[in-house]
Amino acid sequence: MLSILIPTYNYNCTSLLKELYSQITNSNVEVIVCDDASSNLEIISKNEAHCVKYSFRYLKNNINLGREQTRQKLAQNAANNWLLFMDADVYPSSNEFVNIYLNQLNQQIDVIFGGIGYQRSKSKLKQNLRYNFGIKREEKSLKERLNKPYISINSGCFCIKKNVFLKINKEMSQGIYGLDIAFTYLLKINKIRILHIENKVYHEDLEENMTFFNKSLMAIDTICHLERTQKLPIDYSRIQITFQIIKKSKLDGVVYFFLKLLHTLLKNKALSKKPNLFAFDLYRLYYYIKLKSNA
Repeated sequence: MLSILIPTYNYNCTSLLKELYSQITNSNVEVIVCDDASSNLEIISKNEAHCVKYSFRYLKNNINLGREQTRQKLAQNAANNWLLFMDADVYPSSNEFVNIYLNQLNQQIDVIFGGIGYQRSKSKLKQNLRYNFGIKREEKSLKERLNKPYISINSGCFCIKKNVFLKINKEMSQGIYGLDIAFTYLLKINKIRILHIENKVYHEDLEENMTFFNKSLMAIDTICHLERTQKLPIDYSRIQITFQIIKKSKLDGVVYFFLKLLHTLLKNKALSKKPNLFAFDLYRLYYYIKLKSNA
């Protein structure tokens, strides 16, 4: 019926495993964890011990393969036709989380997405950028997700038919950061049937500000790479659409000139004690135009 698949790397996911164990009452639900060659032996030991305790399956990669290939391995080892992928650093918002997914499984849909959220608490100052970005940009109501069913999917937690996942994931580039956008685009062009529901998980392990800032630029590198290799159109994501509007207005040179003058200020505002997300957007736009001009 359902295989819950968790790729992990140097992250203690024992609280997630404990919660899943408490929710699983159906014998046709399995949990498989795959460690992607973690270096932290203490974390490896804890995760493996909890898998043994709960009769979950535990797999190990001998070398670091990355999330996409680790997910592929998990899918290939899954016994069931429906796969629920969960990142190690998410946590169910409901004690009926597993049952809600089980009640939605049918032959008329291919992917189920319940949403992602961030718990309202005092975030650490060094994580403010990630926290605010998550709340303002990644948390989406069911109505918002229904308006943009594909690009609204966050791969931190989603349910998908095994045959669909193996086909889509095989088509993706490997070994680069920020492939969520490619995944959602492949779902769209393959006309995969999406069901959005209310069953969110909380994203718990937030990157520090500078780490997230740099990762966001790596994600833009990936967008440009996907464009060059014709695996993504030039007007799919928000930043791409914004650039196309500017370009059609023949203002790309002017916009780039002013953003270049202001880019240090924009970066400082994005990384300040009260992160300015508009400044963060403008910096990423500057970086994207810069990459496009150097292509």
